[in-house]
Amino acid sequence: MPQTKTPLNNTKYAIRHTLPLFLFLFAVYLLTYTPRINSSDGLAMFSTAESLARRGALDIEQIRWMGLQQGTYGLNGLPYSRKGIGLPLALLPLTWLGLVIPWLGPVSVSLLFNAIVTALTAVILLVYLRRLGSSQRAGFIVALTYGLATLAWPYAKSLFSDPFSGFLLLAAAYALLKFRHILQAQSTNSPASLPPSILVYPLLAGLCLGWNVATRYAEILFLSVFGILLLYYLRFGRTPRLLLFRQPILWPGLIAFTTPILFIGLGLLVFNITRYGDPFNTGYLPQETFSAVLWQGVVGQLLSPGRGLLLYCPIFILSFWGFRPALRRFPAEALLALGVILIHLFLYGKWFMWHGGFAWGPRFMIPTLPFWTVFLAPVAARAFPGPNTKNRSGLIFRLAYLILAGLGLIPQLLAVSTDFTPFQNYLLDTGLSLFAPQTFFHPQYSPLLNAWTFITPHTLDLAWAWQGRFNGWLLALLLANVIITGWYLKSANRQMVNRKSQIANGQKRKPFTVHNSQFTIHNSSFLLPLSFSLLSLLSLLLYTHTLPSQPLSQAIAALNEAIRPTDAVITNDPEMAMPLAELYQGRAPVLGLNYGGFPLPSDATRRLDETMTAHQQIWWLPNWLPPAESAIEQTLLTRGFRARNDNFDGQRLVLFAFPQNLANQAISPNAVFANLIALNQVAYPPTSPPGAALPLELHWQALAPISENYHVFIHLLSDTGQIVAQADGQPVYWTRPTSTWSTGRTIVDRYGLWLPQGAPSGQYQLLIGLYRPAHNQRLLLSNEQDAVKFIVTVQ
Repeated sequence: MPQTKTPLNNTKYAIRHTLPLFLFLFAVYLLTYTPRINSSDGLAMFSTAESLARRGALDIEQIRWMGLQQGTYGLNGLPYSRKGIGLPLALLPLTWLGLVIPWLGPVSVSLLFNAIVTALTAVILLVYLRRLGSSQRAGFIVALTYGLATLAWPYAKSLFSDPFSGFLLLAAAYALLKFRHILQAQSTNSPASLPPSILVYPLLAGLCLGWNVATRYAEILFLSVFGILLLYYLRFGRTPRLLLFRQPILWPGLIAFTTPILFIGLGLLVFNITRYGDPFNTGYLPQETFSAVLWQGVVGQLLSPGRGLLLYCPIFILSFWGFRPALRRFPAEALLALGVILIHLFLYGKWFMWHGGFAWGPRFMIPTLPFWTVFLAPVAARAFPGPNTKNRSGLIFRLAYLILAGLGLIPQLLAVSTDFTPFQNYLLDTGLSLFAPQTFFHPQYSPLLNAWTFITPHTLDLAWAWQGRFNGWLLALLLANVIITGWYLKSANRQMVNRKSQIANGQKRKPFTVHNSQFTIHNSSFLLPLSFSLLSLLSLLLYTHTLPSQPLSQAIAALNEAIRPTDAVITNDPEMAMPLAELYQGRAPVLGLNYGGFPLPSDATRRLDETMTAHQQIWWLPNWLPPAESAIEQTLLTRGFRARNDNFDGQRLVLFAFPQNLANQAISPNAVFANLIALNQVAYPPTSPPGAALPLELHWQALAPISENYHVFIHLLSDTGQIVAQADGQPVYWTRPTSTWSTGRTIVDRYGLWLPQGAPSGQYQLLIGLYRPAHNQRLLLSNEQDAVKFIVTVQ
């Protein structure tokens, strides 16, 4: 196998040649960044990470409205995502960072995940190809092709698990190749002299493959593929003359490889038991099976007008030309790449949704993209041999490479500019069923031809042009970032070419020293692009954090100021899920529903009952339905005590209190107002903390027919006589005017007083009375007082 002459273990090599590539691709991905999770898969996996970050849980109650689309109900009745836990765990640091830095936001930061992963995949691809013997020039070209001229670019702005799966597979391949090279380098030494540190590479490979299984369960097939490759490296990578089982490195290498896989597998079994009570129940529904027509799935993923990989990424046509030279130069790695491609093709070609649903191109083939580009390396080496090499066939390959790569940019620009959902809805509007076969195989339904009409200023799926709101300063900053990092990439590549030319001409390379100005300039050249990248990133995140509507932002800000970890939040609008996740800073659980009027389904009624029983305070963020027509709000009103009812330009925030054992704290004042109305019972907790609701339950009774509609007033007074909290209005939330009361019948009237967070500790006076609203005249008691007085302790 050809050996690279580049010092790949050198830290300066990583800075000079991988950092420029990463920063440039990341800059491009920031330019096309979207502030919205555009898939139900991504929303479900993000919700798992969000639950872990907020409260150490794994359920996705905040999107319960999604039902069985992405979640499956566990033993405790809570929904859990059917998607693997691997991506949410990898996403967790970003989600947590967005949560602890409130001016960033979990959604905005989490949406960087696949941009980072895709740029890192290109970096690993460059280093992997260098280890396979490719030139620096060819490696750069192939890595850039992967990052810009394939579907890797559109999926870098998604939260699908496919890019992460491809990253893990390529990282595992690189770790094993690194292991092989170390074995070959040590082949002249005795087996006992092998450093134990080399076992870190099979360990990393096993960790990546196990994590990949946790991300996508079907990827378990690749454990055997990579295991065979490891055995090949162990058998032939060191001393071929020794028998397989006599190599001292064999068993340590296998143990290092399998240990993380076994631990992750055991963790997945325990995970399934805790959710569903069955170690082998992953949550997938019975109808979600490998039941598709195989030829449709295979041909559809490769060639169909709707999903064909070779149409979305035409540069891969040249991969067929590169297969034979790749197989000749690095046969084991070429067969690995081929195996990864074919297994994905046939495995997911049999999946009932082989097309990947609401997505651009063949989504399930995204993990194979780095391995298609492995076969591009020999073609790129021939097409771009170097500045001093002249070859007519090379010119032909260069022209073909440039044309196909340029054609590949077109579908990527379409996919990064707009979301796929409007086009999918257009297909439904034609009368075709969802995912009808002709939508994939008939050219007239191809998004490559028809989705362009859906690009308008208001549909651009770009943060700097969100919903028609163009931010010119942000766009200029992001474009400048692309230019600066592109210059840095070009400069680094030119320096490598010049250095290789000097070596080829017999010139000795000057050693770098601390006092060498050339060293100082070169090694500090990354500061400008790195600083500008961080500035662009921060500016982008700060801007996207301001995109939710002003009324909802104000409501959530009020929620953040007052909510306690023991509270709960209920929403009734799926469109609120992402803005709430972005702006909400609390740790209290969120129950996401989507219901209208009565009757509520039994599952919703049960879940509401459980929530009301488990939490003494529930914050309600309703949708557009009027309160009287909302079955959820009427249920909360019936059982709870409304303490706040704030309205932020149409967006309401309501707080209900659900006290426990309130009946045991009832007082009988036996107060009679104007010989007409008796206040027979008052129930309230005698002690309440500030920043919480004080619930009160009043039992009224009409002693005689009442002709007027009196209002109830409740005042909580400080020791200086200042009103700290109050309630006012007709009884039972204005639904039971006193003129409708029947003599002798008890009217249960519930109120909630909001105690401000800054209320000092001490004893407060609670006044309850009635008055005529027309004249603001209070009704008197038999003792000539105008209110019944009680004591409330705030502490």
